[in-house]
Amino acid sequence: MDAVVMGIMLVSVIVTFAATVVVFVSRPLTATHIYLSVFLLSIGVWALAAGVAQPAFPSEVNLVLGRLAFVAAICLSYALYRFACAIAAHQYPHLTRLLLGSSVILSVLSMTPLVLSQIVSTEPAIVFQRQPLYYLVISLICAQLVAGLTILYAHYREVGTSRAKKRAFIIFCGSLLGVVVGVMSNVVLANLLPSWQSSRWAWIATTIWTVTLAYTVIRRGFLGIRLALIRSAAYIVAILTVTALYYLIAAGVSSVVGVAIRLTGFELVANVALIILISLLFGPLRRFFDRVTDRIFYRDRYDSQAILDRVSALCVEQSDLTTLTTAVLQTLESALHPEYLAVVFDSERIDTIAIGKSPRTLPALRDLKRGHLGSGGGQVLQLETPSQHIGCLLLGERLNSSRYLREDMRMLAVVTDELSIAVQNIFRLEEIRSFARTLETEVSDATKELRASNKKLLEMDATKDEFVSMASHQLRTPLTSIKGYLSMVLEGDAGEISPVQRKLLMEAFVSSERMVHLIGDFLNVSRLQTGKFMVERRECNLAKIVEQEVDGIKKIAASHSIVIAYRKPARFPILYLDEGKMRQVIMNFIDNAIYYSPEGSTIAIRLKVEAGAAVLTVKDSGMGVPKSEQKHLFTKFFRAENARKQRPDGTGIGLFLAKKVVDAHGGALVFESLPGKGSTFGFSLPIKKLSSAPPTEMSRQPKDHPSN
Repeated sequence: MDAVVMGIMLVSVIVTFAATVVVFVSRPLTATHIYLSVFLLSIGVWALAAGVAQPAFPSEVNLVLGRLAFVAAICLSYALYRFACAIAAHQYPHLTRLLLGSSVILSVLSMTPLVLSQIVSTEPAIVFQRQPLYYLVISLICAQLVAGLTILYAHYREVGTSRAKKRAFIIFCGSLLGVVVGVMSNVVLANLLPSWQSSRWAWIATTIWTVTLAYTVIRRGFLGIRLALIRSAAYIVAILTVTALYYLIAAGVSSVVGVAIRLTGFELVANVALIILISLLFGPLRRFFDRVTDRIFYRDRYDSQAILDRVSALCVEQSDLTTLTTAVLQTLESALHPEYLAVVFDSERIDTIAIGKSPRTLPALRDLKRGHLGSGGGQVLQLETPSQHIGCLLLGERLNSSRYLREDMRMLAVVTDELSIAVQNIFRLEEIRSFARTLETEVSDATKELRASNKKLLEMDATKDEFVSMASHQLRTPLTSIKGYLSMVLEGDAGEISPVQRKLLMEAFVSSERMVHLIGDFLNVSRLQTGKFMVERRECNLAKIVEQEVDGIKKIAASHSIVIAYRKPARFPILYLDEGKMRQVIMNFIDNAIYYSPEGSTIAIRLKVEAGAAVLTVKDSGMGVPKSEQKHLFTKFFRAENARKQRPDGTGIGLFLAKKVVDAHGGALVFESLPGKGSTFGFSLPIKKLSSAPPTEMSRQPKDHPSN
């Protein structure tokens, strides 16, 4: 009878160790896998240590086996507690640290005489002398077992889906039954009936736990390790098939040749190793058994590449959030067959999109972001890009297999990445569309306001132009008279005047001269605004015009202690120009040179023919124009910063009108300036074009719209 019990115990332990290996090598390796592996390994060691001890063994060996059984019992009870926490997705950090510390300390102490000191009796059963720490170790083991069973029962009560609830119930019942048998055989009966070797029945608890695990794996798809078990069984069948074929061939050859084949022990082992190697390397046979197991056990397997291609196509084709998300969920549903699929968005303005049997309640969004879906075999995957967290993809427990395999998670990782980018693009597109709609409305409103404002401005501008034109005409006649009378007095027509009187009258004459020019500028600006700016080209001598303007302004230059140097060309072509407007341009250039040049300096005026053009330049040694402001110099009302400081009363229209007049004659302005060293202003007029009379007596300059 003892031999039968020992054989059953050894078979149970071997199966338990094999289950440990299968669970540990399965992927993905989660905390549940790790603690279940430790639990099964500890069960096997505990059953082996408790069942192998025999009265015939030396006392020292039995004492070590007894102490090892206690260490294994502490480990399996702690592993059961951690396994329950992992499967229920509950964490009790303070309790876990307390139990872990206690387990480590008492495991070390269990290998000392503080728990079991010696063997008291070996007939008819082995009886250990128990020390005070023995009861503390038993209390810790029972406490950890009760904590684990309590968590498993709470997990069973919490699970919502029927499939997961059945699996949780089977795990709880199997664990409870194994704990009861183990505690009864190794604690209760061992203390009540020390003469009866009850510890040898520990294998019953081991068998219960192993059978429970096997049932939940095969029938309920627990931990997703069914594929590893089925593949292992298929490869064992492959090895046996090759072995049978090998020996059938060997027997056939032996019968044909008539020679009996006898193998030594070493040759037999070598042949078996060779057969196993051939079975593992023989690809066609292995693939055959893979196809058979797939056809029988995995009829619902899918082509992950086809799913990814479909999702990629949807992400490219769809631009509507609901349509895209629903289509992707339907694609995943056809491949994975979960109880439900849902996408929960971070934005409260977007409703959750779900298909299948939706869960009764969902965890808070902050828990979903941490990957917590609660108990069961569901999954939470984050929908996020490097710049934005979008939401979470929720998958319920699979109807055909409770756990998602490594291949499933790899495929889902790619899907979530593509879906995240596509959803972010939809968000950006919607933002752009919303911005475009808002912008269109604002632009329309602003356009209406601008049109109304522009209409008022045009009316005000027309009124202003009319006033400027009228005021300029009204002021021009009396100012011309004042200038004339002042000139007569300065020339002595009214009698001799003193030097002081001459200086005062000269200041008045210069001011009136500037006022006449200013009024002329305003009149021309007004004509440009109203489209009445005319260029009346008539035959004139440009060299003589320059000479007259220089003579007329020498008095003003002399009042500033400035010398004007001009040499009239001996010969110069006759041109058809608007004499009045050209005089105004020349006067503006010279007048600016006087006012922006230091006292005692010289202004060089030169008129020449160069490359078929009449070129006039007025060069001063004044302050120059800053480079950053030169491009704006000939625009209406613009004045450089340094010019405004030196001459605050300027208007900024002289150079603007000069450009218009020169452009109207088909010419071009001449301008060079170095800040701090002076400037050169002038114009270049085409001689060939202006050497003949115009087709009509007057040529009209097109209307120049005022710039803003």
